[in-house]
Amino acid sequence: MHELIITRILNRGVVTLSELEDRASQRGLSLSDLYAALDRVSRDKRITRSVNRGEVVFKPAPVPKAPTEHLKWVRDNYVRMTPETSADHPAFADLDYSFLFLKPDELLEYKAEAKGMPVHVLQSKQYGKNTRG
Repeated sequence: MHELIITRILNRGVVTLSELEDRASQRGLSLSDLYAALDRVSRDKRITRSVNRGEVVFKPAPVPKAPTEHLKWVRDNYVRMTPETSADHPAFADLDYSFLFLKPDELLEYKAEAKGMPVHVLQSKQYGKNTRG
């Protein structure tokens, strides 16, 4: 029965719970059987449920976008960052992106050197806090 409900929702578009209950009573099915079938329908990834003005509505799920469609412009206009292309590509000639590929300890040393302070100051959680009462 759940397969019939799924095909009805996919073919018709929007189906409400009251429509399904009326249809089940016309065909002589109990509501407990309908709700058991709707439990399986709600697990189907092709169907979405929502509430519209106090009425439960079943609709076909929207078609998922391919993950690369919205990144087409970025792929076409930007160079992929790798350790080899970070300094060699003319678009990045004046920029230093070497810190992107540092290990955590090396990154901490890099940040300390860039800020002009010792490494232990960046590691300290008490730095900058007022420790007086």
